[in-house]
Amino acid sequence: MSSEKERLKRLQTMRRIALNLIVIVLVFTVGVVVGRQAEKRYLSTKDIVEEGSTEVVEATTEEVVTEAVTEISTEEAVDNTVSENTVSENRTQDTPKPKWNFDYAAPADKLKLADHAAIRSSYDETVALNLADKEVINNSSLDFSNMKIACLGDSITQGVGGATPYPEYLKEILGAKEVVNLGIGGSTVCSDHDDGVQAMSDRMDQIPSDTDLAIIIGGTNDNFYQAEWQFGFLYWDSKGDGTFCGDMQLLMRRFKWLFPDMRVIFFTPPSNTKIDELKAENPSLLDQSRYAEATTYIGAEEGMPVVDLFNENFLNAHDANVSTNLMQDEVHFNSQGNEILATRIASEIIKRYQ
Repeated sequence: MSSEKERLKRLQTMRRIALNLIVIVLVFTVGVVVGRQAEKRYLSTKDIVEEGSTEVVEATTEEVVTEAVTEISTEEAVDNTVSENTVSENRTQDTPKPKWNFDYAAPADKLKLADHAAIRSSYDETVALNLADKEVINNSSLDFSNMKIACLGDSITQGVGGATPYPEYLKEILGAKEVVNLGIGGSTVCSDHDDGVQAMSDRMDQIPSDTDLAIIIGGTNDNFYQAEWQFGFLYWDSKGDGTFCGDMQLLMRRFKWLFPDMRVIFFTPPSNTKIDELKAENPSLLDQSRYAEATTYIGAEEGMPVVDLFNENFLNAHDANVSTNLMQDEVHFNSQGNEILATRIASEIIKRYQ
């Protein structure tokens, strides 16, 4: 009886173990199947997500590049606009200035006014010189757009009677950055003059310090008012304080002392008929040729270039054709005469630059 109970108990135990094993196997199998299906779903989802992410990244990158290109294009457009707006200023600032030719040697012309007048009239001489000057200007490749010029002188420089002054024409002909007109009617070279107008030798502070080139035309008023003793001593080392010769020498030296980097060209005034009338009233007045001689002589002593318009027989008011067509009075030129004078000066400037 007991043995039968023990056998039944063992059978029950074996059934429980078998059932447990079956359950375990079923659970394992189900777990494997479920796991594999989950893995497949995961991998499928992962691929979809990764593919979609790539598309998103690529799209985003394309948008960024497009925005960057657009931004760069916009910046370039702005830069180009700014560049276009400032190109003229930059060109002026960056344009190299013509260099002064220290080796330039002016043609030696020993002829005096009478010699030139014997060859041809002043009007014909002026026309010939004007044609030659225009040829020099037209053949020049020099760029004066970054240069500042100052014109020191009397009423011939200042301009009177509504005529356009020669400095205005000079700026236009050369295309200079600026031409400053420092002409004052009645101004002399000599400081010993009591007409209330400062002499040119005392007006150096009026010349802007950034001037590249100065043009000086003086001596006409000195000639009109000075007695012979006020002319000075041309061939002496000491030419006389307060005289024309002494102050012309001082004027040239002050340029070298005060403006060592500034270039200077002196011009003698053309012959006028006013001095003839004044000399008839006051025989102590000197001939205009003495002032032209003094300017050229002292210029050679001081190493200053001088263009002798007087002895060139250029714009000589004694010529009826010059007086009628190019003058507005016995001393001053009309606008056409001033333009011819400016052309003459511009040509001489170009010749002295390289």
